[in-house]
Amino acid sequence: MLPPAPHYEPQQPFLMQGDIGFFPFAQLAAGDEPHLPAAPTIKGVPVFDGVTETPVTVAGSEYVLRHWHGLGVVIDVTSELMNSPDDGRVTVAPLVPRAAVTLDWEQVLDGKVAGTMALPAVQSGSIRDGFPPADWPDVLLAARSVTTLTRRIVEAGRMMTLTPRMGAVLAAKLAEMFGARQWVRMRHFDNVEGRVLVQVDDIGRLDPPPTDGKWAILHFDNHERMHVFVNARK
Repeated sequence: MLPPAPHYEPQQPFLMQGDIGFFPFAQLAAGDEPHLPAAPTIKGVPVFDGVTETPVTVAGSEYVLRHWHGLGVVIDVTSELMNSPDDGRVTVAPLVPRAAVTLDWEQVLDGKVAGTMALPAVQSGSIRDGFPPADWPDVLLAARSVTTLTRRIVEAGRMMTLTPRMGAVLAAKLAEMFGARQWVRMRHFDNVEGRVLVQVDDIGRLDPPPTDGKWAILHFDNHERMHVFVNARK
């Protein structure tokens, strides 16, 4: 569950995790891979704005560089972690409007979808005078689609930041996504309860006695996966 409002405030003079703005994004893909998903046009909330695809060659291999602009949130400022003010790397993740999300929104709000975070709608002029210029809808953190930018680019694109309480929720969600994803899946049993099991993968790892079992990955018809330990009865 999210903390009560306010959820946003004007940005600080320095970069920090939770800063929100309009940033460039990039994705390197094989030429025959699917295009970026379509997203609805919502006034004041740019998503996949100006998508272009450019062929590039890296070490003799050919790829497609997809790049676009959109709303995003800062998830990492490398110089903070490494205590290196000269390190200009900043990692940002896209924010996608609710209308473009296929996930169950109530499950997202309840924290039942690993690595995602709902950010509440914003009324025009509620952050500071004249900003945002139009109402923004609910948006979703898409932490799987991160891009690393330089400090100057991110500083130029910032528009606001999360409040400290929302920043704490963001940090927890990022830890869930990148650090404890397999553990938190056990809390998401509701996602697979009643679903059809379509595939079982034996990952080939055995545990000796006394546990005496093996690990497997269960695949369900809603694309959910669970990493489980199987101990067959003798």
